[in-house]
Amino acid sequence: METRGDTRELLSRCDLFIGLDDERIEKLAAICFERPVADGQHLFHAADPATELFVLAEGSVSLEMLSGGRNVVVEVCGPTQAVVWSALRLNGLYSLSARVVENGRALVFLGTWLQRALAVDTKMAGVVYRNLAELVGRRWEGLMNPGVAYTGPLAAPAEEEVT
Repeated sequence: METRGDTRELLSRCDLFIGLDDERIEKLAAICFERPVADGQHLFHAADPATELFVLAEGSVSLEMLSGGRNVVVEVCGPTQAVVWSALRLNGLYSLSARVVENGRALVFLGTWLQRALAVDTKMAGVVYRNLAELVGRRWEGLMNPGVAYTGPLAAPAEEEVT
């Protein structure tokens, strides 16, 4: 089980939260919880209500969509990556299915808690949604250009760090 310090460190390196200051990372750490994830387990299926957002601490998750009657891997997420972002939308649905392909642990945010945190802190919301736009763009580019897959974390310029 992670300590509070480990949770903060992981969240500060998470692709969705890059650029947030320590105070905002602490707020996020206070509203998430840890859950083990096991090989073969489905975290959710496409079209399910998007109630949770997962940040991987360990292990990996395959994001899949149904195409031509079979599951097609869209992306494989590893540590410090947020696994889909649909829980950021009010009444959102998952657009992909997520299957664990390597045992590990995830930090879990209830969508309503995360939505509330972003609603009351517009600077935090600005950073998160800027990162989200970049991540969606990179995933789309990866789908359009298979073989040119994104493999590294986002890097927020130091001068843009939110204080």
